Amino acid sequence: MMLGSLISAVDPVAVLVVLKTLSVDEQLKVILFGESVVNDAAAVVINRVFVQVADKANSVQGALALATPTIIGIAVGSIAIGTVCAFFFAWIFKNAYLRKYGEIEISVFLLAAFVPYAIADVCHLSGIMSVLFAGIMADFYTYHHLSKTAKHTTKHIVSAFANMSESFVFVYLGMAFFLEQRHDFKTGYSLLTL
Repeated sequence: MMLGSLISAVDPVAVLVVLKTLSVDEQLKVILFGESVVNDAAAVVINRVFVQVADKANSVQGALALATPTIIGIAVGSIAIGTVCAFFFAWIFKNAYLRKYGEIEISVFLLAAFVPYAIADVCHLSGIMSVLFAGIMADFYTYHHLSKTAKHTTKHIVSAFANMSESFVFVYLGMAFFLEQRHDFKTGYSLLTL
């Protein structure tokens, strides 16, 4: 089950790259990206839970019985944290008059992305899922309270951070593979994933 939870998340990076070159509806790209993020978050949560219950359960049914309430609790808690944080920051941007101070407005907006992740991580929930739902809610409620300059600037900053993050992940994975001294290759697992 642990292996299945790791390999079950499908990453549609290639599909998103192709869609970016074609003139397709932006909503389709957003839906595909959101679905892939939820899949990734679910795979991380399910794997983490199965690692925790592996020693406690004597059977597959026992593992599922222990894991299911935990997974549901993590999902609901993560969504709640993301939603509450989004409404909190929407209230701040609506009432704090940050439009007069452009640098502070942009800084607080970017900081708002890290707050739900940190809170969820401290509570042993899914930071990825919290940030996703905070972002969905922020798009509806927070983004409209930003000044025109802040909207333009944050759009470019977030895009640059996204590109840098993707590049960093691929470079890091490549370096980790080649710098690792001991590779524990299991032929059975490799064949099972095909």
